Amino acid sequence: MSEYSSNPSRDSSLGLIFRLNDLWSKVDFPAQKGDFNAWNGVLDRIFANLDFVDKYEAKEDAEGNITELEIDSKDFKIYKFLSINIAKAKFECKKTKTKTKEHYRARSKWFIELMKKDRWIRKFMQRQKLYLKIVEQTPESSLYGEE
Repeated sequence: MSEYSSNPSRDSSLGLIFRLNDLWSKVDFPAQKGDFNAWNGVLDRIFANLDFVDKYEAKEDAEGNITELEIDSKDFKIYKFLSINIAKAKFECKKTKTKTKEHYRARSKWFIELMKKDRWIRKFMQRQKLYLKIVEQTPESSLYGEE
């Protein structure tokens, strides 16, 4: 008989942690390579895995057809704001000729907007206690096994 017992709450939490860990492992390579589209895509998947609990409201027209789904949380509004800024920076970059000062400035702006999104998602994840715990580590605390 197996020592493992199924617990839906624990199992789904572990599944989320494994998915997030896998996604975070895919962030650094495109960021370092300068593949901003891939970097942004992975960040979007991480956010989707973190923010699935947000409530939403379906808007309907007079015939009862759904016309819009509205998510009204502050976190979603921040995510949307960051995503719009990234899209604007990307558009500005695409309008410039490559290897010009304007292109490098626009690409730098695109990078900075992606960094804001990356950092915000990490902090969002930390607020949910799903990211690294920051502790002050000193040689003395390591010696005695303290945090």
